[in-house]
Amino acid sequence: MSDEGFALDVEALVLDAVALNEALLDGDLQESRFRANLIEAVARAGGLPALQKAAQAVINRLGKEGETPKNGYAKAVQDLSVELSKT
Repeated sequence: MSDEGFALDVEALVLDAVALNEALLDGDLQESRFRANLIEAVARAGGLPALQKAAQAVINRLGKEGETPKNGYAKAVQDLSVELSKT
């Protein structure tokens, strides 16, 4: 992947992470789950295992549609943000 292509992908990941956080603040768990899954898929495809693991932790904490999020989902989102800042 070119440096420009990688920069665009990272920018898209950051925008998705912002959207995930905004959706959580709005109480929109469906959108939060969607964004977390999107970040995980892009990280997997991009060979970013630490970011993929952090996104998977968010997915696990948010649970499936119709489930109540598990304790610690806010910390998992914070950890995802920290990991993304390292990318």
